Amino acid sequence: MTPSLTPFPVEAGPAEASTALAKSLRNLGHRVSLCAPYPDEPDAALTGLARRLDPLLVELGGATERVNVHDGRSAAGVEWTLLEHPALIDLYEEGDAGLYAQALLGRACSALLARERAFDAVHFHGEETALACAMIALERRLSTIFSAYALSAPLTFSSAAAKRVGLETLLDDSGKLCPLLLAVTHARRVSTSAPQRALGVGGDSREGAIARALRARAGELAVVLGGLDAASWNPLTDSHLFARYTPLDSGGKARNKAMLQSELKLDIDPDVALLGAVESAVGGARLEAIAQELVRTDVQLVIQVLDEDAECVDRLIALSERMPHRLKVRLGDSQMRAHRILAASDALLLASDKPTLCMAAQRYGTLPVARRNTAAGEFIVDIDPKLASGNGILYDERSTEAFLAGARRAIAAFNRGLPFEKLRTRLMRSDHSWERAARAFEHLYMQAGNIQAA
Repeated sequence: MTPSLTPFPVEAGPAEASTALAKSLRNLGHRVSLCAPYPDEPDAALTGLARRLDPLLVELGGATERVNVHDGRSAAGVEWTLLEHPALIDLYEEGDAGLYAQALLGRACSALLARERAFDAVHFHGEETALACAMIALERRLSTIFSAYALSAPLTFSSAAAKRVGLETLLDDSGKLCPLLLAVTHARRVSTSAPQRALGVGGDSREGAIARALRARAGELAVVLGGLDAASWNPLTDSHLFARYTPLDSGGKARNKAMLQSELKLDIDPDVALLGAVESAVGGARLEAIAQELVRTDVQLVIQVLDEDAECVDRLIALSERMPHRLKVRLGDSQMRAHRILAASDALLLASDKPTLCMAAQRYGTLPVARRNTAAGEFIVDIDPKLASGNGILYDERSTEAFLAGARRAIAAFNRGLPFEKLRTRLMRSDHSWERAARAFEHLYMQAGNIQAA
């Protein structure tokens, strides 16, 4: 169960993970069904869908809702079950609309599973499916597994909102409804992509409560870092790129850099370090802080801010207008733009925790710069001064100074010349296959119920 069948451009979230995991499990010989809301916008990848004649009828908030069910199958042999209802478009929203969408998803899932063939396990991905996971886990009919992708700032809903949709029994001691906490507490098994040491968050915050709940699961918790979907991230086959390349023939990497410089009206100079970044609002604000210093040096910086209304956007654009030969800013969640920045850059600055981007950077021969003790940082071995070992740069603190120092290390590494080219080739040979993660989840399913390995 995933909140979206279409992966977002650069998020290492449930949509991308569940899609890649489903294909990997299918390759291991399992029968896999992927359930998600029907997309609100047309998707060319969704072909051959058939709508069932008997919709799901679910009771919610004193009303009977009709949820249409569409069936299909991917080219990889993964079955699709898509749930269609206008309210599900609000699944990512906060407040009453978001809670109604999540509760509707939970009721629809429960009704669907009650009349479907028996599943050995039902795996829920991400915070938006957490309420559905908790509702089905409490029925105690099926083996439920929940994967948490982010622990910070979990959604919470008021007691009044919970009562309006008939979920007052799920309120916690403070009178709030926190779906993420409910799923972590009640699922038969739990996984997270957060490193084990990141679960040491304390305090009375919701984030601390989630971390404590995960630690409380002890042997029922698995830390699974995931992998990289080669169908989406492969410089040899990526249709978004100006030129394709491989570790054995990396000439296309230089062509991508030159073409992006030309497109953005930067000086076409292979000897100047090109630093890329693809971030949301929070990461964009952190990038803005170090961009003020980086543009004072001989460097080119290309930043894609996914959230067009982020507060940092106007300040970044103003800085780029003052330093147009050093900084370019692009807005929106364009998949093509993100891939081109990744392929053209010499280093990728990770202001927030995006493990998919970290792995993809390595695959594209781009040196990732990430904070230690994050999911992205788990894929990095810090490079040594001679660039003879390691596959990225780690900085230790969530501070502007530490982030800036990491970026400057990347520039210094690029300026080494031949040793950096050898490092680039080593990066591109990194193995981030999803098979290892699929094996780990297969073991987790076996623990959750009477499931045999394929």
